Amino acid sequence: MELPAQGWSASGRKNLKKSKMPITKKDLKDIKGVVTEAVDPYFGAIKKDFNHIDNRFDKVDKRLGNIELLLSVKYQRRIEILEKKVKRVEELLAMR
Repeated sequence: MELPAQGWSASGRKNLKKSKMPITKKDLKDIKGVVTEAVDPYFGAIKKDFNHIDNRFDKVDKRLGNIELLLSVKYQRRIEILEKKVKRVEELLAMR
């Protein structure tokens, strides 16, 4: 295991490597607590950012739904107009 050079002297790193200090479950629990406490604010900020992004996607979804509805109504109206014109052409052709 390579230890970071920052904050450790060469002799300090050697001594720590040679050390056979056992790590207890309590030590691990304490380390976990310290690490969790240190990273929790970051995870909270990330979650807040994801919630913000999720809200923006919801707004985009809603707007796309509105656009789809408007296009659907517009094209339905155009189809109805074309159907009337086709019917009129058919009637004119039937008269001949």
